[in-house]
Amino acid sequence: MSEYLATALTRKGFTVRRRVAGGAPPTATLITFTFFGDGPARTPWFAARLADTRSGVVVAAVSVRLDSLGETAAARAQQLADSLAARLSSP
Repeated sequence: MSEYLATALTRKGFTVRRRVAGGAPPTATLITFTFFGDGPARTPWFAARLADTRSGVVVAAVSVRLDSLGETAAARAQQLADSLAARLSSP
């Protein structure tokens, strides 16, 4: 999934680096995780957080039901990249 997400973010105009070096311009890190909702169904959710590496401030966040994402890893990654980019472009 991470390769697909890197590709999708690159297509959205992000510069994706595998390693961050000291002295680089302001950089964000992408943190992803899954969790299960409350209740008897225990629905799985996927969360993505884009955070500034210098301040730790989350600059964009998305949480979606896993079953609402696309069928393939590439489709899921594209939806996540679109959602993160939209969060950054809106106030």
